[in-house]
Amino acid sequence: MKKKLVYIFIGLIAILFQTSVIPVVTETKMPGDSVIMAALAWSILDGFFAFFPWAILLGLLYDIISYSPIGMHVLVILPVLYFVSFFSRRFTMESKGVRIVLFIVFVVSVTIFSRIILFLVNSWGNLSLNGFWKIFASPAGIVWQLAHNFVLFFFWFFVIKKCKEFFKIES
Repeated sequence: MKKKLVYIFIGLIAILFQTSVIPVVTETKMPGDSVIMAALAWSILDGFFAFFPWAILLGLLYDIISYSPIGMHVLVILPVLYFVSFFSRRFTMESKGVRIVLFIVFVVSVTIFSRIILFLVNSWGNLSLNGFWKIFASPAGIVWQLAHNFVLFFFWFFVIKKCKEFFKIES
């Protein structure tokens, strides 16, 4: 019960941070993805199968709170979790050098993948890729979002890890 309450609270904080704080603080069209970075940190700390149902709930809550089409962020979060699970099983996360390199690879690939998926879902009704390079794939936008996502990832990684230690939550 304690795990459920803590995870729901952290998930709601990540969603509220994404929908209310980040748009006010940053003035870019595509700011960092707090919810996706929290899901990435969670999946690294808990593993794919332990966090899978939480990822679905987190994506659905994020869709409801942000007035997005239901399931849009689930379509982004679940492949991210599978990607992390796929590489985490093949590489050890114990040595610091490998872990840092994998974190960088995860954040870069998740940022690019989430931008592509969100653009495709948003442009599905138009059946056109007009404006893709201007809005979603501009080099400056990707660099800024990567910078924001690195900060958000390490923030959520630290917060979730410390909450799990404080509340003595096992994976």
